[in-house]
Amino acid sequence: MCTVAAIDSDMGWYNLSCKVCAKKVLHVPNDTIDDEDDKNSIMFSYYCPKCKVSNPKLLPRHKLHLIVVDSSGKSKFLLFDNLALEEPAAIPLALKNLVGKTYLFKVRIERENFLYNHDTYKVTKIFTNDEIISEFDTKVYPKVSI
Repeated sequence: MCTVAAIDSDMGWYNLSCKVCAKKVLHVPNDTIDDEDDKNSIMFSYYCPKCKVSNPKLLPRHKLHLIVVDSSGKSKFLLFDNLALEEPAAIPLALKNLVGKTYLFKVRIERENFLYNHDTYKVTKIFTNDEIISEFDTKVYPKVSI
């Protein structure tokens, strides 16, 4: 159980993914551009490395980097979700409102966390039900010497 302390927006809060496999697509420079002054020329295209397809159907997805705290310290969580917006410019208010709220997170510890001490953990589920959260709530009291 953790409290969301902040949203790290330095790495962006959404990415474009392939609609078929949901993996992030790559921006590929378009080398077929003429030297002509064409206002409609496209400077890049997209490529899905998993499906091996150029210009796949795109699906914007949330990619939130959360900084969370609990009684033992702080950590970084990475949250993915399907998104129904097209190229938003700023973090929506609904996402900003996560800051200061406490949730129970189920996280996946991956190979990178062990081998490379990667300090961001991928979230697989969020519990918002107060009854479930209270089952995991541990009270931490300071030790007092008498």
